[in-house]
Amino acid sequence: MRKIILIFGIVFTSILVSGQENKISTGLASSVDYYNMFDFKSIVGFNHKYETNSAYSIGLRFQYNINEKLSLRSGLLYSEKGYKKNYNYIFMDAGDPLIPKESNLKISYLNVPLIIGYYLINKGNIKFSSSTGIISEFLISNTEISVFEDNSERNSEFLNQNLNGILLSAQVNVGLEYHMGKNLFFTIEPYVRYGINKIDDVIMNSNPISYGGILSVNYKL
Repeated sequence: MRKIILIFGIVFTSILVSGQENKISTGLASSVDYYNMFDFKSIVGFNHKYETNSAYSIGLRFQYNINEKLSLRSGLLYSEKGYKKNYNYIFMDAGDPLIPKESNLKISYLNVPLIIGYYLINKGNIKFSSSTGIISEFLISNTEISVFEDNSERNSEFLNQNLNGILLSAQVNVGLEYHMGKNLFFTIEPYVRYGINKIDDVIMNSNPISYGGILSVNYKL
């Protein structure tokens, strides 16, 4: 993980050194992500149900405008996602402290996008663009809390046994930039993302599809 961050820092620093005035911008970005297409495998003989937790990302955004039409973007963002499993066990005697009723897994990643964009419209303070690229996510931590039949809550490991340490996704964006003055601008970018691999290969049938919107405030250096 440290080597990845170091390499990213060296690459971005080299861009800063070689870049020209107003071609480089940096800012803060956040997104709300909807993973409504997690496809979990069924368990024969049980009717357990999965629910997808809300997800979000927040962090730094870097952009280099190659020319008037092309841009290259990256960043370092903290990302959180996860899911809940509702068990369907039936017992004659309720209140067993060893039998879970539900498990809730929250997973944290370091999100590193590499996106190339093309400006479709560039007029005055407003720019419209389309972009595509690869999102790399590196597992930082995970926390699982289960509620048991006696209504107690504690840490557990029912869901976090087979998490992939690195996730890769392909992403397509459309974007609107609004410039306020010479250096400050805002962006709004709806996106669709397709997971090249799964969060968990054991319990998921297919790679995830997500969509959402990215908001950022940026400053040209």
